[in-house]
Amino acid sequence: MNMLINNIALQTTSPSMFIGTLVAVGLFILIAYVVSSTADRKENEQKEKWIKSNSHKLKIQDDFLLKFISPLSKLTPKCNKCNNDVYNIWGISPYELELRCSDCKKIYKIDIGEHSKIAINSLEEYIDFVIKSYDNSNEKIRKFLIDKLIFDFSNLRSNQPLIKALRFQTSSEEIAISTRLDFKFVGYNVNDSFNENEYFEEDNILLDDLNNYLKDSETINAVNIAFKENPKADEITFQIPAIILGVQKQIVVHKNTILKNNNKSDKIIQKKSRRISQTVKDKVWNRDGGKCVECGSNENLEFDHIIPHSKGGANTYRNIQLLCEPCNRSKSAKIG
Repeated sequence: MNMLINNIALQTTSPSMFIGTLVAVGLFILIAYVVSSTADRKENEQKEKWIKSNSHKLKIQDDFLLKFISPLSKLTPKCNKCNNDVYNIWGISPYELELRCSDCKKIYKIDIGEHSKIAINSLEEYIDFVIKSYDNSNEKIRKFLIDKLIFDFSNLRSNQPLIKALRFQTSSEEIAISTRLDFKFVGYNVNDSFNENEYFEEDNILLDDLNNYLKDSETINAVNIAFKENPKADEITFQIPAIILGVQKQIVVHKNTILKNNNKSDKIIQKKSRRISQTVKDKVWNRDGGKCVECGSNENLEFDHIIPHSKGGANTYRNIQLLCEPCNRSKSAKIG
């Protein structure tokens, strides 16, 4: 019956009406294409304008990669349950950072402290930037941000905080031995050069162990050249920026042995810790009234060595003072 009706309709339709219908459909498609192209071009123009006007803000991405992701990816071992090397940042508190394996969902925790402040601040600034930037009706901008930012929005449920969409891949070849990851998580103002005013660790190693300790061939070659140029030297001291190992290191490489003769008795060279005890911190805080001794600020306070640690300064009550971050950064490694 329907086929019969359709045949009758086709037979009674004049050629002029059929052509008119085709023209109308063609015009409709053309108008829709022009409108769509205009809207698409407008969104692209808005995107380019937004990128240009927010270029200074987009640098937050690079800053975050240097201060947070770079040290985290270099120090975080692979998952000991599934050997996966991709993690989501799952949570953060004043005391610890939580990571979750993206494959088996196992949770790992990292202790954080005062030395992590630069990295944590960069994380908070980055998330704030993402929230403000991503909340934009222009789909071109949203697509640009999804491609650029290191967030996995696809698996983020509506009731989850944005931090859980942040994903990174570890470059470490180590396998985790515990759910409590045993390394210091540190961020740096500049992590591609060594800064003795910021946190660093000191190590003593044998020359034969250098290749196992350090994977950076350029630094290894520099140490070997230094020994060749100084054939009488028993040890060479060099400094490694945080970008290589995730933590600044000052390394003493010993040619033959780590034992040092002193008054005819062999003593093992001990690492000198920069750690300030909580008792000393409490006493210094009370003495300085919880304020920077230079400018009186009570924000972003840090415990500073009056005689720099690099020059032999002790972690004692008399050698520690409170400085705000700007005053501490402006202070050079000199006695004073």
